[in-house]
Amino acid sequence: MVRIQILVISILCLALFAGAAPQKPQSAEAMMGTALRQEEVEGNLEAAIATYKKVLAAKGTSRAVAARALYHIGLCYEKLGNAEARKTFERLIKEYADQTDIAGQASTRLTALGSAESKSTDVAIRKIWAQPDEATFIGPPSPDGRYIAYEDCENIDLAIHDLLTGTNRRLTSGDPKFHIVENSVWSPDGTMIAYNWRASNSRTLSISEIRVIKLDGSAPRTVYVYKDYHQDQDLHWLPDGKSLLAGLWKKGGMQFLARIFLDDSPPQVFQTPGRRGHESLSPDGRFIAYNRPKDEDSSDTDIYCIPIAGGSEVAIVSERGAEKLFGWDPDGWSILFTSKRSGSFDLWRIRVAEGKPQGEAELVKSDLGDVDPLGSTPKGSFFYGRGQVIRNVYVATLDMASGGIVTTPVLVSTAHVGSADSPAWSPDGNYLAYLAPAYKGFVVSGGAGKLCILSLKDGRQREFDLAYEYHIQDDAHLSWSPDGQSILASSFARGVCRIDTRTGEVSTAAAINGLIADWSPDANTVYTVRPWMSDSRPAVVLSHDAASGQEKELYHSVERISLPIAGRPLSPDGKWLAVGRFVQKEDTATRPIKILLIPTSGGEARELVTIEAPQGLLDFCWTPDGKHIVYSQYNRKGGFTSTVELWEIFMEGGTPRKLGLSMGWLHQVSFHPDGKRIAFTAGGQSWYDVWVIENLPPLKASR
Repeated sequence: MVRIQILVISILCLALFAGAAPQKPQSAEAMMGTALRQEEVEGNLEAAIATYKKVLAAKGTSRAVAARALYHIGLCYEKLGNAEARKTFERLIKEYADQTDIAGQASTRLTALGSAESKSTDVAIRKIWAQPDEATFIGPPSPDGRYIAYEDCENIDLAIHDLLTGTNRRLTSGDPKFHIVENSVWSPDGTMIAYNWRASNSRTLSISEIRVIKLDGSAPRTVYVYKDYHQDQDLHWLPDGKSLLAGLWKKGGMQFLARIFLDDSPPQVFQTPGRRGHESLSPDGRFIAYNRPKDEDSSDTDIYCIPIAGGSEVAIVSERGAEKLFGWDPDGWSILFTSKRSGSFDLWRIRVAEGKPQGEAELVKSDLGDVDPLGSTPKGSFFYGRGQVIRNVYVATLDMASGGIVTTPVLVSTAHVGSADSPAWSPDGNYLAYLAPAYKGFVVSGGAGKLCILSLKDGRQREFDLAYEYHIQDDAHLSWSPDGQSILASSFARGVCRIDTRTGEVSTAAAINGLIADWSPDANTVYTVRPWMSDSRPAVVLSHDAASGQEKELYHSVERISLPIAGRPLSPDGKWLAVGRFVQKEDTATRPIKILLIPTSGGEARELVTIEAPQGLLDFCWTPDGKHIVYSQYNRKGGFTSTVELWEIFMEGGTPRKLGLSMGWLHQVSFHPDGKRIAFTAGGQSWYDVWVIENLPPLKASR
């Protein structure tokens, strides 16, 4: 029986393996495919290195394939920050010099890695363009670094600035009353520019398109019309030169990325996480990095990355405070960003492999500032903008009876010359509060860094550093509480914030979706305005019950309305709210502006005064006795360079009267309780320069 069992088992084994041929070893080319998938698709660099080494060890591997495997081993080591990268590239150049193409690429990587003995790591920074007044929406540099595209705001056209000759040239021509040009981006070969074009009338932006045009201004054409989606964020030109990447959004806050093809093929669209901020496309066109708020109520941002083919986002940098994306390194192996983690806005870099962070961030340049990243060239020159709007807080004395100046305006403080705004007197008249930036220089993203409170009794000034995460608006309306213990200010991300005047502590007072107008005398009501969005969502003035949050509509309009950004829009007795309304007209440059008085108890609004074009209205406030409204009037054609005049009108109507005070961009008037002294902001001069930072040190190789 035993012999029969053995025989049966033997027969079964022969049957099982009778059709199996001896296994052939995997070819070198097949293993290369496996390794490339591990490296570029899965991001498993260690596994890829092991497979590439098997390619090198396999019998019969050609020298061409071996050189490719060795090169990719070097790339994997470099992405990992391993010092073996240099040794691998040096070995390739020495042992495979006959493979000229791949050996040349290895030589390029060695140059990029640099060496302490042969390459200086001193970062070079230089100013390359002092922006003219007519330039806005400045875009990235051309691939060769010679040109910068921008919107010519005088003619509302796409234009380019030649950094070599210093000359400007318009590429488009159109009616400045009815369109906007923004978000320009260069094609990879530098021969074309894509940009967003929006046509407008007096109330709405009715058409929005993506257009492309050649560098000489010829062959303009539309490649995409925003119909089912709205324009959002930047444009990116993909490396193939045949398609663009555009940000889109839909009602409800859903955000998307769309690949737009220049040959009119249907776009490819996929949804992405909401509230993306500044974006940067990786050089290989496979990933997009972007800023995103830490949470829905935060103005602080982290940096994330997603593959454009679809997939989950990955946090690249997530620290306390704001991390602002600067852009990808041209080789695609690291991302640069600015951060205040060390107290000032410094430039940092973090290694990235397959859209995932690798190791710790490295400091590149200290104290770069809160700059506006514009883009980079393939050679590693990073362009950015920085500037400053010059404005100061002054105090003067008026004689309201005669309409003249009793004392000439004087600076409130020399501590923040050129960068102070938003003055507001305390209810008892003993203190004057105003805002200043956290540091000297232009805050591109907006936001006040300090609350300053000047005592009129002893001349001392207290300064409070405002919590950065609240992102208090510069030019914010400041409203003292009746007891003087706190000040309300509007925030970019957290509604209305309360600042303790004794400690400077900031907290959220109310998550009100609108612009703060003023508190009622008993502090039980807040008045806000929500801007016009569409015919179905008109502009609305609301009252909010501070305790219950209940809203009541006081006024709505299909035309744009606004509230002043300083002073007291609410009458001292709490019965009237003053607002400005732009009168509907196709020619936006000639629209009149009316000041209306809205009863807080409800009822019809009353027109107080009409300001005819070309004169414009900045803002306005009530006198403490509630009998007059004082407003700032300027010539719209002059913009920020205009001399602004102070006017007043009796609240019952009549003929407006000049008050004899005029200064550059005079606005934000706040009356002292005595009805004689005023504090206000003036200045308005601005500068904005384009800079370039070059010769960034190579990534440090971990050992």
